Amino acid sequence: MEVHSDSFMGMSRIHDIADHTKEVSDLLLHNSEKRMAKRAAFCITGIGVLFLSFLLGLNTIPAFADTVSSVPWLNTLTSHLLIERGFKDTGNSSYRNECNLTAISDDLTLSLPYVIADEHNLIFFFQPPDGILTKEDDYLKLSSLTLSDADTGKEIKTITSFSSVSKVSLLENKHLFLLKTRIDGQGKQFPQSLTLTVSFQKISLKDASSPLSEQDTASDSILNEIGPFTFHLTLHDFVKPILHSINQAETIAQQRFTISSLKTYPTGTEILVLFDDANASFIVDMDFSVKSEDGTLAKLPDDRIRADYEEDYSSAIFFIEADSFEESSSETLLLTGISLIPKEKEYITIDLAAKTMSPSPNDITLLSIEEKDSSITLAFLLNGSSVYNPFAQYFLDSNGLSHSLSNSGTTIEKGTDGSTMITAFFTLTPPPDGLVTLRRTNSQSVSVENPVSITLPAFEE
Repeated sequence: MEVHSDSFMGMSRIHDIADHTKEVSDLLLHNSEKRMAKRAAFCITGIGVLFLSFLLGLNTIPAFADTVSSVPWLNTLTSHLLIERGFKDTGNSSYRNECNLTAISDDLTLSLPYVIADEHNLIFFFQPPDGILTKEDDYLKLSSLTLSDADTGKEIKTITSFSSVSKVSLLENKHLFLLKTRIDGQGKQFPQSLTLTVSFQKISLKDASSPLSEQDTASDSILNEIGPFTFHLTLHDFVKPILHSINQAETIAQQRFTISSLKTYPTGTEILVLFDDANASFIVDMDFSVKSEDGTLAKLPDDRIRADYEEDYSSAIFFIEADSFEESSSETLLLTGISLIPKEKEYITIDLAAKTMSPSPNDITLLSIEEKDSSITLAFLLNGSSVYNPFAQYFLDSNGLSHSLSNSGTTIEKGTDGSTMITAFFTLTPPPDGLVTLRRTNSQSVSVENPVSITLPAFEE
């Protein structure tokens, strides 16, 4: 893809294929699973358009794989979630809810034998319908999930992660697969009576040897919707978390913060971090590594960590999923990087007519402004190796009114010289005066010279 300073030539193509991104990524993931038998795909709502031309680099160039691992759905190709972590024998733990429920849809039966639960996290263990994955190239992906309070009917906002299900993974994991959800928002907790409605898609790769007349030229796969399946379940009283007061004060890159406390749950540990109001910059993200017993460091896999920030960046809760749901043990984390946004550059105004932005951040370049019909697409070059979504999914007009962005995404272009170009883009309906104000929500990560150590204690009932 050729990029010019005044025009992002590939933008129309990006829009054309954006709707197929999830399907393409899932197909590529399936092929990746055949090479990496015990890796799982961590599927979350996210952004990204993957160009097929650079996929080979994921397997042949470690540095490139490290770069793309931070893209939400590209992370599925490089994540290190071991599925069996969730399938260890959970014994008679009080947080294991024996359900033995079944739901039927179109003569297919989905079983829910048990759930591991605490007030903030639910891990559902499913057994798929018999014979649903008949070929080695068949697999399931999550299509939709709705959780609601069974007593009030009110839907519950959750953050969901799901490992793609292949025939191989089922054989390796006692014919079970898991789905993980965390309640969205600080201070909220799940009710004990829940209604779960879930649907999946069965994806079958087409037989390349079949006549072209029998193949759908628009896709290399056949998609079949499975479900919806509905379960009504009542959970045990949640096990109380164990609170550990820390009050560990730290300063990194002249920004002060306090690791206030830890809460250990059956499913993992919550780390509460308070940020100093006097800081010149917002700390908008933190990078953690795991220290093994022999002292070596490994980046904490993205599928094991979730962050919940207060809107004003005054505090954050980092949830670190347990490495095992049964054999709980202590673990040492090291804070190895942070992402900063100067407070005076939290909001950036784009003048669409002049093609300028003010103030101009060091890590982002306005690449192009492309008008099509009644909308405008903005593209930004991210000046660094990290892949992230730099802006909130809305913009403010000159009157302070909020408007949503659409077609947002991130592209990665692998150059012939080994360089990587990372571009973020989104589409909006321009306001009459052509002035658009965006809110920064992320930035390039800064390495920490002296990593901060945090010990995650084992959960003990």
